[in-house]
Amino acid sequence: MRTDYDKKKARFSLNVLICILILLLGSIVIVQADEPSYIYIDVWYSNNLKAQQGDNFVIHYTNMDTQEEKEITIDASKLESNTGKLELPTGKYQINDITYDGYNTDIEKSGYGVTSSFVVESGENAFDEFIISIGYKQTKNLESQYESYILKQNFSKVDTLEKPGENANKATENDKGNSTNNAGEEETTKQPAKEKKQTVQKQPKRAKHKQKIEKKETTKTKSSPVKIIPLLIMAVVSFGGIYIGHKMGKF
Repeated sequence: MRTDYDKKKARFSLNVLICILILLLGSIVIVQADEPSYIYIDVWYSNNLKAQQGDNFVIHYTNMDTQEEKEITIDASKLESNTGKLELPTGKYQINDITYDGYNTDIEKSGYGVTSSFVVESGENAFDEFIISIGYKQTKNLESQYESYILKQNFSKVDTLEKPGENANKATENDKGNSTNNAGEEETTKQPAKEKKQTVQKQPKRAKHKQKIEKKETTKTKSSPVKIIPLLIMAVVSFGGIYIGHKMGKF
């Protein structure tokens, strides 16, 4: 026969069991309500670029449902062979900008990109991702496969990537063209100077030549009376001889 004590003990045990069941059921409901939602991240490296630790990309994004803006930093080298995931509240998201914050200058030269929108949903079958492409080849693949993306090259946003080296070749050709034009301008500029110099050089020579001519004419003018004096003497002597001979009766 059960005593009152046994009955109270049985009731207490039953109450404890009911409380435990309630707590367990409550925990299950809470877990289901707070089920996390994720966005997955895929990274594409071009073959000519080697992943390096510290290939950090800073991504600025906006939750379009709440208009909340945030940023995340992703080390792409850790996701080269793996798909990453980021826990975010459900909703539609827009990526506003991406910036490379690493040390590989070849990445800036060759360019990179990211798909610019994604949706985060909850549930086992929910899946969406955004892609970071690194290097010219993979970023061109991103351009061809997606409609919405952000591209960057040499620290600036661009509409499409230019193949590395094309800008350098264009700059070299422009420099050569400018050098040729400048050389032509210098020759054109120097030509009148040469003519002026030649004119200046010829002027003294002409003046000297004129001075020599004037000097010769002056010398000739001065020497003419000297040459006449002997003729006058000879004429006087001849005239005197004829006069004396005439007086003496010889003529």
